[in-house]
Amino acid sequence: MSPTDLFLADPEEDRDGGTALFHLAHPDGYASYRLHNDRSTLVVRDLFAATPEAHAALWRVLLSGDFVSHLETGASPPGDPLGFLLTDPRLVETSEVRDGVWIRVLDPVAAPAGRRSAIDVDLVLEVDGTRLRLRGGPDGAECARTHTTPDVRLGTSALGSLYLGGHRARTLARAGLVEGRGVPALDAAFTADRPPHHGTGFQCRRPVPQPARAGVLA
Repeated sequence: MSPTDLFLADPEEDRDGGTALFHLAHPDGYASYRLHNDRSTLVVRDLFAATPEAHAALWRVLLSGDFVSHLETGASPPGDPLGFLLTDPRLVETSEVRDGVWIRVLDPVAAPAGRRSAIDVDLVLEVDGTRLRLRGGPDGAECARTHTTPDVRLGTSALGSLYLGGHRARTLARAGLVEGRGVPALDAAFTADRPPHHGTGFQCRRPVPQPARAGVLA
């Protein structure tokens, strides 16, 4: 079974008493959902949209079910604007927040050079004792070891938290994980337009047995 088949598979044991999956397609996104409780509860499994227009259009359809009185989703990323699409934002309740993206920096020199910065930046970082100069901007970055006095001190764990823009350097500084006069510049440089989101859970299913094929022995 191919990875695509595994992703699209909808075995009975995964439905938790609900219907088979329904799918909504949009030129810039899609949504997958199923119905529970005599079709009065709609549960969104996946919703991905590349544009705000696609995001709003998909939710508009999901929220327009005639007999649906309750909607649940575990697919919303941090900062999802769903509440602001409703006439009453208080109707959206968050029951749980789970982490789904983990970054471990193995090379503190190569990693900062592998991402663009939101602003032009020229900082000396000390990452677990390794000093490196980071120079970059929206078009790319370069990073090299140096002996210059650092503007920011942090560990590889903190660098991993900052790397995709999911956490702010100012926040980690208040927790004592990042320090130095360059924290405001690092905070602005590593800011992302949208927080990182891993919307597809890790799944492990047994392969479907394939029918035996007849062969000819020479």
